[in-house]
Amino acid sequence: MQFADRAEAGRHLAERLRREPAGSVVLGVPGGGVPVAVEVAAGLGAPLDPLVVQRLGVSFQPELTMAAVGPGGALAVNPEVLRSSGTCPDELAAEVDRARAEAADRTRHLLTVRPTSDLRGRRVIVVDDAIVTGATARAASRAARVAGAAHVTVAVPVAAGPGLAGLPAVADRVVHLDTATDRDAAGGRYADFRPVPDDEVVRLLAGPGQAPAGRRPADPPEDDGRLAVPPGAAGTVVLAHTSRGAGLGPRCRWIAGRLREAGLATLSLYLLRREEELDWLAARDVGLLADRLAAGLGRLRADATAAALPIGLFVSGSAAAAALAAAAGPSRDMVAAVVCHDGRPDLAWRDLPGVRAPTLLVAGGRNEYLLELNRVAHGLLPGGDRLAVLRGAGHLVQEPGALATLTRLAVGWFGEHLGVR
Repeated sequence: MQFADRAEAGRHLAERLRREPAGSVVLGVPGGGVPVAVEVAAGLGAPLDPLVVQRLGVSFQPELTMAAVGPGGALAVNPEVLRSSGTCPDELAAEVDRARAEAADRTRHLLTVRPTSDLRGRRVIVVDDAIVTGATARAASRAARVAGAAHVTVAVPVAAGPGLAGLPAVADRVVHLDTATDRDAAGGRYADFRPVPDDEVVRLLAGPGQAPAGRRPADPPEDDGRLAVPPGAAGTVVLAHTSRGAGLGPRCRWIAGRLREAGLATLSLYLLRREEELDWLAARDVGLLADRLAAGLGRLRADATAAALPIGLFVSGSAAAAALAAAAGPSRDMVAAVVCHDGRPDLAWRDLPGVRAPTLLVAGGRNEYLLELNRVAHGLLPGGDRLAVLRGAGHLVQEPGALATLTRLAVGWFGEHLGVR
């Protein structure tokens, strides 16, 4: 099943849920779950509340969810991801504390628009735009139980099979319209799967009169290695990832769309094979990642469509280390500019002094560990570089305005150094 956007998916979901008993409360999970929940609540004539659940991404693979936290101390862990990531108990505890603080801040922000209902003894319907690993849905269900809900239904338009496995233990009912074959396919069920930051969630919760106007047309889904060249493109930005979940996720697709609107071609490259994405050693093998990135740049140079265009790299996590290593190695002449968002430059310390491409390092101000790594890296780069701090933002840029700021910084940097008019 294919949906034009989350609103259409929500209308289909409301139709499936039309026989739910009267008196249910709809709980929308910000960001992408709220546009779906708005339609579900309208279709059922039910009240709508936000239920903030904060994902914890793996440090070297932010799009891989190792755990999720919700209100009332709710916690759901993905044991396989946690084990494969090599995260120790102390590190997990620190990340959980940080995520709970971020969730509390987001909740306070959203409650200025709509106070929450009393869930004691009520039936609730937890709504999100997709289930991938299931951690978010499990944490949301547990939070609803802690708040006193008597019956919990989890409802989503699309779910990946493995993510459904643990839900019967925490939810009374699970409703989904379509099952994805893997975690990449969940977002692929939407033609428009742009990210939904909290400032847009606020407008949606405030009601139809406050909904954002003038929405841009949806970005089409992009496959591995697909080169998209707008008319008169002045350069190409390669978005290199170590996770298909990141490349196909709403944040990267949004940024890629804005780069194309600015007159830049885009190309998504995946530096790890599917079976390697949960391999901690492969994800940190900078030499392997840099070699694969260099090979991708070589293929791009051989493409007549973009052969003459200067190349910029947009990267995060360990892919940032690979980009910096490539920009200091034999491929350095092919790299005209680099933007690293919450990258791991510490994995390429020895390469940093040899980087010649102008490099913009961007870090979230709330992630003190990555921020400090990027500060040190900025001091090791040879010059002509910049460190930008997204104040109040975490590594998933979900906070109001954070994604827009990151996008503006990236478009400006590439515009300056790739010769965009």
